[in-house]
Amino acid sequence: MPQVSDKYAHTEGSPIVAINMKAKALAKEGREIFNFSIGVPGFLPPQHVYEAATKAVNEDSGAYLSSAGSDELREAFLNLLKSQGFTYSLDETCATMGAKNALTSLCQVLCNAGDEVLFPAPFWSNYIQTVQMADAVPVPIECGSEQGYKLTPEQLEAAITPKTRIFLFNNPSNPTGMVYTKAEIAALAVVLKKHDVWIISDDLYDKIIFDGEEFHHLLTAEPELRDRMVIVQSVSKSYGMPGWRVGFVAAPKDIIKMMVSVATNTFMNIPHVSQKAAAAALTGDQTFIEERCAEFKQKRDAVMDSLESIEGLVCPFPKGAFYAFPDVSHFIGKKYKGQTITDDVRLCELLLESHGVACVPGSAFGHPGALRISYACDLHTLEKGMVHFETFFSEVEA
Repeated sequence: MPQVSDKYAHTEGSPIVAINMKAKALAKEGREIFNFSIGVPGFLPPQHVYEAATKAVNEDSGAYLSSAGSDELREAFLNLLKSQGFTYSLDETCATMGAKNALTSLCQVLCNAGDEVLFPAPFWSNYIQTVQMADAVPVPIECGSEQGYKLTPEQLEAAITPKTRIFLFNNPSNPTGMVYTKAEIAALAVVLKKHDVWIISDDLYDKIIFDGEEFHHLLTAEPELRDRMVIVQSVSKSYGMPGWRVGFVAAPKDIIKMMVSVATNTFMNIPHVSQKAAAAALTGDQTFIEERCAEFKQKRDAVMDSLESIEGLVCPFPKGAFYAFPDVSHFIGKKYKGQTITDDVRLCELLLESHGVACVPGSAFGHPGALRISYACDLHTLEKGMVHFETFFSEVEA
């Protein structure tokens, strides 16, 4: 039999998706499962989004569309950027098949083989594969729970080398829920200003922030970074539309031109219905986002109350996204009903097998000894699942 590509033969699927599928399989067997694994927002978009989609179906021509995305959709994105104080032109933007596609295409467009891509760890699990598929080298920068899972300017300075091509920055953070303060962002911007590297700002959770905190951007802190800044956005998280597959990029014109060329030679265009729905989401009433954030805060508080009751477990307080990322290293090496908890992967296996609670091990996010809880499910399920979560840790042998 002919051989397959060495590169893609070793490309792994998403560990988050794998755990989610296992949880769903157990549920089909009749098990009561509390699925805290998958990073979906747990709500649907407002009715006007569906009305726009229905109208688009009725008016669909069936034709190929612009690989850059419709003017209507990109103008809606431009208005979103303008609300943040950023001025871009239409030819400095493009729409993509979700933010995942945006990041994959950007790494291919910006990197040569052997170039290094820096990002704080813990990191979104797909970053490693995304970088490697571009023949680039992922360089995680370890940021432990003792520093609130946040990157310091000293760490960033030390990590940048002549091989560094991209600094990839996600704020608020998936998987930790951490939100960088204005001062923390400014300090990182000072370092980046000194080094000639591309900056990809992964802003997917910028609207999901609690406790009176605000979203602060590297470009606001240092406008001179604009010529090297790439902003990635999506309707997936803030608008409850992960399955619609619409993301966005704002970047210098030459980068956008290359992004559009990649799209033309791959997926060609985002479906008409998705584009119309996404444009309606961006331009319609935004008050529902505040309502969803209030619900997320209530769920966050319920999760943190449970976590804080577990002796030996440490969890920096998340103020954004819809994740908590407790450090469970205290329990590694101990026994659960006679079975040794060898690592975070085994801990999550035992947690799912014994109590039906599905979480993603921290090693999937480059931080062994932790786990991620996605608290986007309904509050009743969340609270019931967290009771089982607490019970599991109470059963671990001291």
